[in-house]
Amino acid sequence: MTDGDDRIERHVPGWELRRRIDRAEDTLVRRRLVFVERLYGGRSVAGAASAVGTSATVGRRWLARWNQAGSSSPFDGSNGEDDRGSGLLPGTQEKSIERRLCADGHL
Repeated sequence: MTDGDDRIERHVPGWELRRRIDRAEDTLVRRRLVFVERLYGGRSVAGAASAVGTSATVGRRWLARWNQAGSSSPFDGSNGEDDRGSGLLPGTQEKSIERRLCADGHL
């Protein structure tokens, strides 16, 4: 990730991020956290976004929210922001992403 705007702030260690993923009950929150985990692993924003079934544009929005939030949970709706409308997927696509996340051990 060479673009300065695409750098991920590591507000929590990897093990804590994994714990949050495992405990996330909401599928969208889990997708966002897996996206961050992929960035931690060195993937590009576009690659991490694609892996969880969203666009690079939405991925950059999630990245900005993560980087601004510090160690709080920026994806649980507590910050008053919610882009669920831009993240909703047709049922078949949602199921496909859930299967991919399950195969990766995230669900």
